[in-house]
Amino acid sequence: MTETVPIKLPTQTKELALNGNCRYNLDGDSICLNIQEIANNRSSSTTSSDLSVELWALPRPYEGGAFSGHALTMCYLPPLSGQQSLRNWEYCQPIQSPPEGYWYLTLMLREAENGVYVTRDHVNFPDRIKADYKLTLSFA
Repeated sequence: MTETVPIKLPTQTKELALNGNCRYNLDGDSICLNIQEIANNRSSSTTSSDLSVELWALPRPYEGGAFSGHALTMCYLPPLSGQQSLRNWEYCQPIQSPPEGYWYLTLMLREAENGVYVTRDHVNFPDRIKADYKLTLSFA
């Protein structure tokens, strides 16, 4: 006789999500972001507000909620329809170096809500970086 065992499903999946591999390539004063998928998991009858993909330098890994740090780069995206995604997304541009010190990099997917952008998903990169007095970034 086969017995079925119930599994507990998550009570909520992220409505807007960074899926798959997310990575960056730092080259001097330029950075390229690569995201395998930016997804809107909401109902197909809905559309997100304006979106932004932002890379932040933070004093510690992001844990959700309010944060304080330095925006290194950002890209604004138009609204994304429900049940749609952007795949193999890449964005390259000069980077705004943070002040001298050690930083953790966090990639955020944010959505406009009542005139401000709210973080909907994020990825903390494990490598700490060092910004030096010449305003260059390197791995710490």
